Amino acid sequence: MHFSSLIRKSAIVAAALAVGGTTFLGAPATAQAAPAFEITAINAATTLTVPTTRTDFPVTVTFDGPDATADLVYRSYSSTYDGPSVTHIDGLVSSPSKPSFSVTPGSVAPRTPAQYAISLSPYTDPGKYRITIPISQKNYDTSAVVDKVATYELTVIANPAVTASESRYDGYGKYSKKSKWTWSYSGPSYMSAAPVKVYYKAKGKKKYVKVASGWTSASGSVTFKGKKGAIRKKGTVYFVIGGVAYAPGFQSAVMKLVTR
Repeated sequence: MHFSSLIRKSAIVAAALAVGGTTFLGAPATAQAAPAFEITAINAATTLTVPTTRTDFPVTVTFDGPDATADLVYRSYSSTYDGPSVTHIDGLVSSPSKPSFSVTPGSVAPRTPAQYAISLSPYTDPGKYRITIPISQKNYDTSAVVDKVATYELTVIANPAVTASESRYDGYGKYSKKSKWTWSYSGPSYMSAAPVKVYYKAKGKKKYVKVASGWTSASGSVTFKGKKGAIRKKGTVYFVIGGVAYAPGFQSAVMKLVTR
């Protein structure tokens, strides 16, 4: 009897330990709160050069938030149905030809990069732009709508090759020690207040010399007189256009002088 009693007591202690162990290891986990709705990443180039042909540049936006359901949806526009936008914030053109969105996703989801694209063409004006990409969350159970906005600044730099292709040059006068040749340059309007210099090499000479200089107006063009008697015989010339904000300078091709 004494032996049996010890067995029963040992069994009770073992059972208690087993129950205690199970209670400790199997405690229910605390439920994790749903992630907040917020923009977490923007992946985009912040400086672009004007291309020679229309080109799309990728932009991705990632956000966090509760998983979408039949009653909780996400949209690639704001609660007021505004889509992505581009705002001009700096540059030499008051009403520029701006970059534009060429790709906007039809649907968006938390933690999945939303794919956009910004398009630039040779006619895009250089300058600084603010890119704004709205994403909204709507809860149909509560009718609550939340807006979030991804935003960044994009700097667009002029392409000297494109600027040169949109430029025009002219010069006329007489081959005489008393003549002052008239020169003109006309470029894109973003070439405002650019210095313009004309270099001339007489036929048979080896060195170019500066014969005229001026500054473009707000429209990107200028007409100016050269030095008296600087051009007395046939030869060749080229223009040097200085850089301005968001637009590097460049040199024209060499051109033959032709009297009118």
